[in-house]
Amino acid sequence: MQASEGSTKRVGKQSARQGELTVFYSPSASSTHDSLSSIAVHWRINQQLPIRNASRSNAFYLTTTNDLISDLVAQNVPRVYKGILIDASKSSASQRDRLFSLWSQAMAGASATPYLASKSLRVIRRVLEAQRNGDGEAVIAEAFAEGRVLIVRDANLKFHRIDADQHPILTKLSTLQLLSFRLDSAGSGLHWRDTDLDLDLDLDGLLLRGEQSNESYRKERGCALAIWLDKYPSILDKLSTEDRATIMMITKGNADLLLSLVDKLAESASMSSDELLDELALIQRPPGVEVPLS
Repeated sequence: MQASEGSTKRVGKQSARQGELTVFYSPSASSTHDSLSSIAVHWRINQQLPIRNASRSNAFYLTTTNDLISDLVAQNVPRVYKGILIDASKSSASQRDRLFSLWSQAMAGASATPYLASKSLRVIRRVLEAQRNGDGEAVIAEAFAEGRVLIVRDANLKFHRIDADQHPILTKLSTLQLLSFRLDSAGSGLHWRDTDLDLDLDLDGLLLRGEQSNESYRKERGCALAIWLDKYPSILDKLSTEDRATIMMITKGNADLLLSLVDKLAESASMSSDELLDELALIQRPPGVEVPLS
């Protein structure tokens, strides 16, 4: 199987939609800015804008885990930006968990400002360069798998949830094969080396036959988690108050289930994270859809 064309041909080239991009950065993100300063955007140090009531702009906000936690604790919720990029390279797992909990409480709902937290500056650079070139919808910022569902995030920070069993090409892959993809350095597509398969983020590739909406997927995943928890009623007693509150939001369809929480649930159930995700995928899978065996 060969690569689809389309977005690959646009990535890295000057787009007709290219325009000026402004990036504000928080005080602790100064060193991150220095590493990314070669990107031709308008960099501005954040001056504590009155961001709670301002209208949304087309600017991005580059910050760190600790700076954003401080913003959220002070209820200085950054809603005005097109997107928030978080350098999480120096943060601990507990700091990232706290950020997710605070963010879920402050920004739940469809109007929330999209954000991306990454320990890799390559991911943040990929997003900013795509935004500068007007290729946000064609460039993949990051991708991972939850069971037999691919979670692909473009450089506009939009999630695309692709159910392999509903995709005419990916459905032919075993679960093991599905998990073996690699994201190319330009972010133009995913590559499965063992099957010689390349798919771009376009309607001829990963989005063939469309993707499930973020809202509907979140509700389905929340229902699946609620059903799964009914099988393991003692698990919630092993989790912190914050984690239980987050799970309540997830089961109501108001928040995403992140891998950090999956790891905690799996450990409490004495199974691996992959086993838990496969169980959730099985609960969500429509009747009659079979999983190819590896």
